[in-house]
Amino acid sequence: MANLLHFEEALRDFELATGSRIPRPDVTAANPPAVSPPPPVQPSGATIMAPAEAAAAAASLVGRSVLYWFPDYGWQLGSVAKLSKRTPEFSHVVAYTRAKAAFAGTADSLLDMSFYGTRWVLLSPDTSPVAHSPSMRRGRRAAGPGD
Repeated sequence: MANLLHFEEALRDFELATGSRIPRPDVTAANPPAVSPPPPVQPSGATIMAPAEAAAAAASLVGRSVLYWFPDYGWQLGSVAKLSKRTPEFSHVVAYTRAKAAFAGTADSLLDMSFYGTRWVLLSPDTSPVAHSPSMRRGRRAAGPGD
């Protein structure tokens, strides 16, 4: 490992001695910056909980629905199945519903409040009558008097 620490210095010495330049790969192109996830889209029949509500519910997540961000697949719906035995890297085992993804079935996931809103969000069932109206779920307004 010590010889790698002086690699760049050795290349410069060689280039000065020979008068030639050795091309180096562009490491910024190989390692693009991480992309921030877009805001999660609230699924039909559920509400994304505010961070304070989620923090209060964080002690009992088993059985709750979540959206989890996967850079290659976007926001994925899942249900918290149990606590993970692979701590501290992961906190819970989540059963994801997408059948054709690399994480089909259950996957160890980190449901940490420091990542709430950017990596995962907690869902609560939406109990408002408007949310369950068939016309509102399709994006149309509900029929009113005189319609």
